[in-house]
Amino acid sequence: MFDDIVSNNYLEYIINSIPAQVYFKDVDLVYRWVNERFLQYKGITRGDVIGKRDIDIYPKEQANEIIQEDKHVIDSGFEIFYEHYSKSTDRYFAIRKTAIRDKNGDIQGILAVIMDITEEKKAVLQLEIAKKEIEESREKFKDILENANDFILSIETDGKIIYANRSFCEALRITETDIRDNNFFNYVSSQSKEQVYTVFDSIIRGIKISHSEFVLTTPEGREIVVEGSFTYRQYPSGSKYILAVFRDITQRKIDEERIRFLAYHDVLTELPNRLLFFDRVNMEISRSLRNGTFVSLIMMDLDKFKSVNDMFGHNVGDILLKDVSNRLRRIIRKIDTIARMGGDEFVIVLSDLKSFEDIEEVAKRIIEEISLPYLIGENKIEISASLGISIFPNDGNEPDTLLRKADIAMYKSKSRGGRSFSYYCR
Repeated sequence: MFDDIVSNNYLEYIINSIPAQVYFKDVDLVYRWVNERFLQYKGITRGDVIGKRDIDIYPKEQANEIIQEDKHVIDSGFEIFYEHYSKSTDRYFAIRKTAIRDKNGDIQGILAVIMDITEEKKAVLQLEIAKKEIEESREKFKDILENANDFILSIETDGKIIYANRSFCEALRITETDIRDNNFFNYVSSQSKEQVYTVFDSIIRGIKISHSEFVLTTPEGREIVVEGSFTYRQYPSGSKYILAVFRDITQRKIDEERIRFLAYHDVLTELPNRLLFFDRVNMEISRSLRNGTFVSLIMMDLDKFKSVNDMFGHNVGDILLKDVSNRLRRIIRKIDTIARMGGDEFVIVLSDLKSFEDIEEVAKRIIEEISLPYLIGENKIEISASLGISIFPNDGNEPDTLLRKADIAMYKSKSRGGRSFSYYCR
């Protein structure tokens, strides 16, 4: 499964650009993919890890700890998130392990993302040192806080802000005047308020909360995703406050979401890819059985698309494929699916159908729309499409069977000169 997800260079580039170690294991806890940062940190090659288990890579005791954690994720299906200190490297890590499921809910493996949070820990340590020295070196203390990249705040238990460093103010685009006597919860998004209230209440009651992830909202409404920690502290005078140290992880979240999107979508057209196509077909077959309707697959291939690439170049060919995708989107209903299977082949899944006439109407519209001229730059391009149609349950009960028969029907249309559609069974 994961080999399909990372099959294109663009997705692999994104994953390798994330400042974290990333690996994917299958349900047997065999390494199937790791990013470059993982290899660099471990000082090993891809051949040392791919296809192997932890017991083949690490000392027995260390390997057993990793295996026990990963088995818990696979068996429970839950996500775990924790911090780990490595004595050998003197570094701290935030580790998130997630069970990866397909659209049917079946667990396919485990995805781990390992972030180095040593600098965050050092920031907390710097703050503690500065606090002890505040009486003799107030300016030094302030300088450390103001130049930290992390957001550092001291907050009263009711949320009133005592202090916020420059990084926090700059990120939220506010001034020290805005902060003075303001309440921290005015900057917490509505979706995170209850969560942060609970964290405050817990740490005040002596419950340790090692890590929190929540959303801040700037005065102009922009959202910032942050992660970090809240700690209940006491001034030398005896008064108590909450120390907050956290960092902006908005871009990391965007990158992770992009990875999830690209796992199931074609990079060029952003249509569902082959992996998502099969999930959708299985889902629509199940719905068809419940509703007593049928599902149709329309395999579409562009006639003489190679000549477009040869004459105008692959850049124009890529633009043409995106234009074709947009025309198909305008034709089908929201409940239907278009997938790009590769090259100039597309499959349209028509769902919850009650008559063959519905299929023919869509097929005719596709042929008409695709045949209209395309203006790309100064080039006027005309192209047509050959369609092949298979129907569930008439032509089979499995997505592979339906796809193969739609492909056979499509070649019937090709053999007749293209710009037409054919049924497998008619």
